[in-house]
Parts: sequence; C-alpha cells; structure tokens
Amino acid sequence: MSAAAADASSDEARLERVRRQLSDAGQLHLLDGWPSLSGEQRVRLLRQLERIDWPGLSAAVRAVMSGQPPRLGEGYAPPPASVCAGPGGPRDSELRAAGLAAVAEGRVGLVLVAGGQATRLGATGPKGAYNVGLPSGKSLFQLHAEKALRVEAMAGGGPGRIAWYVMTSDSTGPGTEALFRGAGCFGLRPDCVRFFEQGSVPCVDTDGRALMAGPDAVQTSPDGNGGLYRALRESGALADMRRRGIACLQVFGVDNILTRVADPLFIGHCLLERVSMAAKVVERTRPEERVGVVAADTASGGYRVVEYSEMRPEDAAAREPDGQRLLMRAANICQHYFTLESLESVCQPENEVRLLPYHAAKKKVPYWDANAGQMVSFFAMVICVAVAINGC
Repeated sequence: MSAAAADASSDEARLERVRRQLSDAGQLHLLDGWPSLSGEQRVRLLRQLERIDWPGLSAAVRAVMSGQPPRLGEGYAPPPASVCAGPGGPRDSELRAAGLAAVAEGRVGLVLVAGGQATRLGATGPKGAYNVGLPSGKSLFQLHAEKALRVEAMAGGGPGRIAWYVMTSDSTGPGTEALFRGAGCFGLRPDCVRFFEQGSVPCVDTDGRALMAGPDAVQTSPDGNGGLYRALRESGALADMRRRGIACLQVFGVDNILTRVADPLFIGHCLLERVSMAAKVVERTRPEERVGVVAADTASGGYRVVEYSEMRPEDAAAREPDGQRLLMRAANICQHYFTLESLESVCQPENEVRLLPYHAAKKKVPYWDANAGQMVSFFAMVICVAVAINGC
C-alpha cells in the first residue's frame, strides 16, 4: 500500500470513529455538511471533533436539562452564622499582619480567572484588557497588578513576592499574553507570571444539539470557572505552585474592579483560623439580583453556590422572620481562598467529577446556520462547570 493510500485509510478510520461517537451522543448533524467541505476544511473539522469529550458533553446536557431547581430548605439553606465573619473586628490588625507576613515570605499565590471576552461590554478581546473609563485609561489587568504591587510594598519587599497564575481561554490566551509582555507585565516580575488555558465545551441549543461556528468548526465557549481545576492540573501550574513553596492562594475573577487583590486581611483571617477554603461574599439586597449565593448544602453537609438561574422566585424573595433582610443573601463574588493542599485535592480527577456540578447559562450565541449559509445569533446554552467551595 502506498503512503498516500495508507493516509487515506487512516483518515477514513478516524472519521468513522468520530461518526460513531457523534451518533451515540445524538450529535451526528455536525457532519451534515461534510460532503461539501474542501480537504483542508475536513482536516480542521475532524481534528476539532476528535478533541471534544462527546460522552462528557452528553452527560452534562442530560444533567442540566433533566435537573430540577433545588428548593430552599430541602436542597440548600443559608450558611450558619458560625462560619461567617467580616472586617471591622478587634483582631483586624493581627489578621492583616499575618497576611502581610505570608506575602513577605513568598507563601501567597494569585489565580486570576481571565478566560472571558469583553463581548457583553461591547468590545472585542480579553475582558481584562477592557478600559473601564477611568481618567487614567488603565485596564482591569493593570489595576489588579498595581494592587498586588502595593501589597508587596506593604509587606516590605519588591515585586516577585507573589506568584501569579493567569487562566485564559483559546480566544483570549494570545491577546492576554501579548498585552502583558507589551506592558512589561504591569510592573510584575515576568518570571512570577504564568499563563495557562482553560478548556472549552460546545455550545448547544435548547434541545441539546451542538452548534456550528462555521461550515468546518463547532461553536465553543470556555468551560466555566470550575474548569480552573482541570486546567491547573493538566497545565503543570499546580506542580509549579508546589515547587515555589506556595502555601495558600486567592482566586478571583478579572471583571471585578473592586477586588482586594492579595487581600492581607482575608488571607490572614483564613491562615489564623486554619480554614482550607473560604469564599468572599457581599450582601444581596434585592430578590431580582442576578447573582448566585453561597449556601449550606443540606445533602452533603458542605457548601455550594446556588446560581440565580436555579433559584425559584419564592426562594429568591424569602426573608428573615422580621421581614427585613433576604434569607439567601450571601452573594457569591467569585473570590475564593484555598490552601495549596485543598486545591490539590479538588484538582484530582475523582474529586473534580464528584464536586463540580454543571450549570447551563443561556446566552445569545452567534452560530452558523447551514440552511441560510451565514452566521445568525440566537439564545443557546453554554454548559459551565461550577466552582467547588465545599472541600473534599
């Protein structure tokens, strides 16, 4: 058999394997346009289809489409007062000093979740590059970096005391890295900034059918904040944290301009109280606020985030007996604390599957309409993985 014939036979075998996977997953329609594709387009589409976890997508779609919203008092409840704390107490100076000491000793790391694009803000490119309209014209990336530099100075040292791990996506990775390089890492030490990429999942319509981004590509979206754990493990970032001697980390989203980066009070409190995981919250004051809440999980005895889209209207509006404050008011602002040991535990494949539930985010997604021969935009589902905060 000639080399060309062997290659063709191999390609046919690969296509047949993918065809069986798509058939089992109910996604065979993705090959409807195959006969009309060029050779180069077929190579591109086949490579993408081979990289997607089709059984995993099927399980995620079934989970989000068949699951019933949890009910307050049955699936979840307000966190007990005993696990909640806030600033303004008599120990604040002590806690802040403990946090600064950890920074000075190089034991604090930061994980910046920055895989999203700025499309909802009416801009293109990484969300962290967005100019929020300050007179300085500084981007979110620059603002966060400068806050960390200030904490390093408060701790009595120069740049490099804090290690940065910046999670990007396939759509934001190159732009983010180029921006950091072009800006001299915003004053951070380049050898203390590491980039890693989260995974992606196909976007699906309300019937669970995967969408196309063109005749030769599946439309995908980043796999949610919970994709952090697999990305940390598979990229080697987790091993790098261990090598650097990091003891604890703050995880935060790029789009919160008010984030207290490397917050010494928050970190010091967690260190002195010897907690393995913690989440910052703000008070939710209106039932219609589109924000998830940190809740006690009545089934596992741990804690979870209940997304606003999962809350029944009557549960979202439930109030304390005096009728004043909302019962479920611990609004999740995507700022978390982990010891390295707890993060390593969550990142293990068996715990990742056990602890990270799937959510469906309904968004207006552009996709390829084969009948119209053009891109259209319609509401579809983006399957997201939730952040684990309940430990192992």
